[in-house]
Amino acid sequence: MVINGLGRKWLRKNVLAPTISVLKQPLSRLGQSCLLFCFIFYSKVLNMKNKTSSQILEYIAKNGPVRPSEIALAFNLSAQAVHWHLRKFKASDLLAILGNPPHTHYKIKEPAENVVLEASPALEERFSYISPRGEFLTGEKAFLVWLKSKGLSAQATSLSTAYDKLCATIYENLHSPFSTKERLEGILSDIKMKEVYISDFYALPQFGKTTLGNLVHAAKTSDSIVFTKKIALRVDQEIGVLIKRHKIDSIAYVPHSIPRKVQFLPELKKILGFSIPEVRTKKLFFGDVPVAQKSLSKVSERIENAEATMSVPIQDLSGQSILLIDDALGSGATLNALSKKLLSRGAKDVTGYAVVGSYKGFEVISQV
Repeated sequence: MVINGLGRKWLRKNVLAPTISVLKQPLSRLGQSCLLFCFIFYSKVLNMKNKTSSQILEYIAKNGPVRPSEIALAFNLSAQAVHWHLRKFKASDLLAILGNPPHTHYKIKEPAENVVLEASPALEERFSYISPRGEFLTGEKAFLVWLKSKGLSAQATSLSTAYDKLCATIYENLHSPFSTKERLEGILSDIKMKEVYISDFYALPQFGKTTLGNLVHAAKTSDSIVFTKKIALRVDQEIGVLIKRHKIDSIAYVPHSIPRKVQFLPELKKILGFSIPEVRTKKLFFGDVPVAQKSLSKVSERIENAEATMSVPIQDLSGQSILLIDDALGSGATLNALSKKLLSRGAKDVTGYAVVGSYKGFEVISQV
């Protein structure tokens, strides 16, 4: 039996969607029978005449998420045969894919809610969402999933419009990288930096993290350089602009506070690969417990921590203009403390830069 696109949409809405909802409930024998019947029927109308394909689809529906190796073991199939079936299912838009090779899992795809938004450049450029499953989503898709997680799907259109207006207001006169020094003047009494820039805000009121904010969060918590590479693509030219604008002689990077398998700023430095001399900086540790800036909620505590633990080893910086780079800017205490020490080593001036920064003056960016 051959069925056209409209027929497929009807079947997805009236057969597959109710079945997915049943999956979330304890099933009686009758319910199990109905579930299997629905998936067998659905597979047949999509021209899946192969009996094994139908059985695999049933297996994924009952046991998903599953790995290809589990399917191979359950049906005594080769890896090539399993992936042949999976390609058929993906081509018919039946499967949701979780994770990345070699740890990919598959489950029956839940039908998307029938919500249509007007094209929004702001959503596509700035909105992202990391789902509870760990999926990094961007643009309209991210917005719809975020709305669903908040129980706000019914307000999709009005909230999309509100996001557009918010971005238009915030970014009207801002061009990345933009200055944030004025925001720090109400927090720090003695700012030593010539200027301070960020490429974007970490998060926006009501709508949460920006795409760049989520990328920094993911890069620092996932031990994966994939997100660091994406950040590098975004900020490479902007840092280059600052180097030319302020006639930078050397670059310094804020040293990490907490040991991680993959350190964000050292990886970013390698990917950017600027051919400019690097100033050595060092993080000093006192006692038995490393204390990260993000764990401190008071400005005074952050200043004390930064001034006590951030160090610039002896080196000749006479007359140099230095660009000091960090991942995230909250209170500005870390950048300012290191700037003082760079100036004490003879630097002419220091320009601060962070990939993302707080929107509301001092705001603890506790996740990075």
